[in-house]
Amino acid sequence: MPFTNYMNRLRKNGLLVLAIDEFGKYLEYAAKHDAEKELYFIQQLAEFCNHPDRNILLLTTLHQNFDAYSFGLTDRQRNEWTKVKGRLKEITFNEPIEQLLSLAASFNNGNPDKETQKQLLKINNLVTEYKLFRTNKEFINAFSFKLYPIDFISGYCLTSALQRYGQNERSLFTFLESREYKQLRERKTDYASVAWLHDYLWSNFYSFLHSKNNPHFNSWSDIEYCIERAEALLTERIEDAVVVLKIIGILNTFGSKGARVNKDFLTTYLETACGISKPEKVIDKLASHKIIIYAKYNDSFHLFKGTNIDIDQALLDAEDKVDEIIDVASYLNKHFGNLPIITAKEVTYRTGTPRNFAFVVSESPKKLKAEGEIDGYVNLIINEKLDVSILTEHSRKDTEANVYGHFKNSKDKINFT
Repeated sequence: MPFTNYMNRLRKNGLLVLAIDEFGKYLEYAAKHDAEKELYFIQQLAEFCNHPDRNILLLTTLHQNFDAYSFGLTDRQRNEWTKVKGRLKEITFNEPIEQLLSLAASFNNGNPDKETQKQLLKINNLVTEYKLFRTNKEFINAFSFKLYPIDFISGYCLTSALQRYGQNERSLFTFLESREYKQLRERKTDYASVAWLHDYLWSNFYSFLHSKNNPHFNSWSDIEYCIERAEALLTERIEDAVVVLKIIGILNTFGSKGARVNKDFLTTYLETACGISKPEKVIDKLASHKIIIYAKYNDSFHLFKGTNIDIDQALLDAEDKVDEIIDVASYLNKHFGNLPIITAKEVTYRTGTPRNFAFVVSESPKKLKAEGEIDGYVNLIINEKLDVSILTEHSRKDTEANVYGHFKNSKDKINFT
């Protein structure tokens, strides 16, 4: 039966569903082969199905966002890509990581010995203490033993990675059935730490991790680069250093924004999960070579691609070259010159008449006379070198309703960097 005749029948009696699985392969082909022509066909297909006189549902499945397949296109082609995307309605399906972890735990049903249970509980405490992931302690403790020989940290990162690089359950259970995982279970000597997870992902997703379609392309590039630097610069405990770099890189990539991958965390995890003794010495050595750097703002170590510049010395040198800000008051007036007028509440309550005071920031005490709605001033004086006796004498002679505040430690209060 011709397709148009079939469509006419459906117009009154039914619905036609066009289901296209692995639609991403079509988009990849379109991006590489005459993108404009291929995109025009997808546009025509979408418009054909969207016609109000036709009962057609076009259903496609993608493993990534529609835009992710447009890598390598020109700006004009990417604009066309966006137009075509607008003719399709996206419905995201992304199962919570906890759901996938519970499925993996049920499938795996691990049974660690008493000593290993103590280690796993210690790792569980690290998750909550250092806020590695947005999940609660009850869930962690409920499933961590069943995930063995994966610890909870590596299990969470694994599931998060497979959501981005693979296909949710299919990839997760492919992993649980994989040769590498079976070998890990048969060994029964240790469990899959975050460093082991790095090697698994690197081996099984190598092509994708090296492609620009990888949302974490820069993160994996940084890990690889820092490992090469460590192998070139360090003369001892190189293997331990590589483990440290893998763990920092993976947790910086898949941990929560509030995760604290600091020295205390790394030391405990490396000793417990990786069997590395005195890991703090390795961490210090990596930091001294500027392969990793500590960020105080989020209490975490990060991988550092390196530079020939001694950053600490450069900051010290800069302090000698930058002139000290002498007139602090003028600087502050630019930013706080419009401080709100305040009311003297006690006097207002007693007399019923408002008494309004305005702020003035200066380097020395000013002669201020109230006018209009202003009844007085609060003169904030920013000058460490000002002799207090001069301010006292000025205040004694002042017949106006003015109050003076002297900041003696302005350098400690104001950080201009």
